[in-house]
Formats: sequence, C-alpha cells, structure tokens
Amino acid sequence: MAASTGVGTVESCLTGNLRSTLTNILGKAVVDGAILDDVIQKTGRKCSIPLLVVEYKRAVGERGCDPLTQASYSTLNHWQDPSVSAGHLCAVIWNAYVQQLGETRDKCCCPTFIIAGGGPYLAVLGAIITDRYIVQRLTSLEWLGMSQTFEDEHLYRIAQVFDSLRGALLELDEFYSELDRQDLKLVDGNPHPRFYPYPAAFINPVSKTTEEFEYLRPLVFPSTKSPFLVKLKSSGEMAVVKFVARYGVGAHQLLAEAKMAPRLLFCGSIDGQRDIRKTPEKGTKDVFGLHLGPLCMVVMEYIDGTHGEALEAGYGPKDTYAQVKAMIDKLHASDYVFGDLRPPNMMFAGTKAFLVDFDWAGKHGEAFYPFELGEGVTKYCEGRDFGTIEKEHDLALLDHYFLQA
Repeated sequence: MAASTGVGTVESCLTGNLRSTLTNILGKAVVDGAILDDVIQKTGRKCSIPLLVVEYKRAVGERGCDPLTQASYSTLNHWQDPSVSAGHLCAVIWNAYVQQLGETRDKCCCPTFIIAGGGPYLAVLGAIITDRYIVQRLTSLEWLGMSQTFEDEHLYRIAQVFDSLRGALLELDEFYSELDRQDLKLVDGNPHPRFYPYPAAFINPVSKTTEEFEYLRPLVFPSTKSPFLVKLKSSGEMAVVKFVARYGVGAHQLLAEAKMAPRLLFCGSIDGQRDIRKTPEKGTKDVFGLHLGPLCMVVMEYIDGTHGEALEAGYGPKDTYAQVKAMIDKLHASDYVFGDLRPPNMMFAGTKAFLVDFDWAGKHGEAFYPFELGEGVTKYCEGRDFGTIEKEHDLALLDHYFLQA
C-alpha cells in the first residue's frame, strides 16, 4: 500500500514490483503474460487458462487508456485468439494448445478474474462469456494509499478484498480441474450450459434431502433477470428458479398456504444450503429500498398456464379482479404489502389466478420501492424510488390493472 503511492517512472519496473507483491499475497505465481500483461495461469496444462489477468499503469488514464477496459478486452482476446499470448510456440505444441483451449472454452463460460488500475487505485473485476462477453466490477476502484494516522479500518477493508480474491482463485483453479474430468454431452435443441447459472441443487427444508435440478430454458427472453424452468431430478417435477437481491418470503409463504401462489420449495443462499425460513441469512438488511446482503436463490412450483400479460389481449377469468383482490386483502390483513401488482407478475392455470413475483413484497412500513421504478407503477399510484410501499398503492394498482379484466 505504501509503495502504490509512489511515483513510477518506468511501467515495467512498476509492474515488476506489483507482480512480486501479488504473488506473495495471492499465493499463486503472477507471471509476465506478454500481450496479456501479467497473469495467473492454470497450472499443469498444455494451454494457458487465465485465472487472473492484471493490467496496471503508472496512473489511471495514462496515455489516454483506461486499464479496466484494456484488461477486459485483453482477456476476451485471449479466449478468442490465444495467439496473443502463445504465438511463440512451435507448430505441434501450438496445435495442441489451441485444441485444449477450445475444448475448455466449449465446456464453460470461461470465468476469469481481472485486476486493473493505476498508481494507488485498483479494482477487481470478473469476466465470463455467455451469449455475449460480460465484465462486471466486483469491487469499486479501491484506493490503496495511506495518508492518515489511524488506518486500521482501511487496512482491514483492503485485506478483505485480497483475502477474498485469494480464496476465489483457489476455487476457480479447482473449477477448471474438475472441468477437465467432465465429458460434456450436448443435447440437440438444448442451450449450452454456459447460458445457465452454476447452482443446481438445494436442501429441501422439510425432508432435509438434497434436491438436484437441471436447467431447461429461460422463461423470459431476452432478460437480464430471467427466471429459469428446471426439472427436479428426483421426481421429474417442473419448477422455477430465480436469483434475486431481495424477496418477500413471508408474503409468498402466506399466499402459497392459501393456494394463491406457487408452492415455495426453497428460498435462501445460492449454494442451496440455507433456507432463510429456517436459518435467517446473516448480514442482510434493507435500508430505504437498498438491499444490503448476498443474493438469494428462490425455487418454486411451476404453474403450467397462461402468463398474466394475456389480460392485455382480453384473456382472463371473469372473476380475475375478485381473485386478485382476495389475495391483496389476505396480504394486508397480515400487514404485508405487495408493491408490484401488475399482470406480468401473475399466472393463470385455467380459471385460477396466482401471484408469482414477490421481489418487492414485505411487511408494511418495512418494504420500500427499489431504484428506477417504471411508469407501470409510478403512473397509477404514488409509489416513488426508495419510497415506502403503502397498502393504498396496492389498491390503486389493483383497480387500474384488474378492475376491467
């Protein structure tokens, strides 16, 4: 940290010092990756699998280049065209190199960590390849310098970043080792596994048994937050899996018991180990609409029917309004609010209506609207970004969307 605040005159000397420091901190050799700058590679392989790519400048923006963007494209180039980092190999080794890298690329979404920055600033990013190349910041642009007498909290925060990255690199190394041992069998007509999340099991909170599932398809496309249709391997039952920042598990459970919502099979940690109905998630809290805590995996019964958006085309049971009002009345009677009461958050199985999306639901006075509300909510009730979700808002949306259904 002290060294990062110095003024570097030669980039190669600066990166050389950083290379040595990161090797000691992360417990894996950071080597010169030529075009890729510095990398931590998967060991024991014929081809170079980048676990971590490092792009570091003397200062952020040096020569008009953003090191975060440069590192992101360098990583993509390696996966697409390995010649950028292995063009010096002889023809025989080169052919084996390209083949093995291609086999790895064809099996997964190519997860790679990135460290990028300049001077006393550094950020950690993660990159994957699905139907597009995705790079996401895992940290902010952290300041590594020291300028105050009391720096314990700052030191601890930076140490947490590198300790987490060290552990994540070990897991990523094991991921690629396990990938080598797998024989990927693609099925015609089924999307490649790279298009699906990795969590594929949960512990049933009732039977205490592990339920494994396989992804079949996204239910909404295109969408960055699509729920997925899955099949439980033990029973063949269809279910829906979604990943959310927050969830009104109490409201969902209440309506599920009244058969007004799908059965809730699991709601908890994304590794499927802890259901928050049994073991509340630690470190989770909501602050005026901002959810602070880990992501949550929700697994629910699949309703094989008609999506609620069909109401706009004139489809729907004649008593749709009465059914939805009964749901809202039941929630309000237990002091819950729903928030996002619109047709897209409903399903119809024959003439039976179900509420299926409880992301915003919660206790009255404790549930807040998220950031960037759409007109579908703000135009027809008094809901606002980060505002409290009121029961009157539910009733206003009920009348607007369902009174004429």
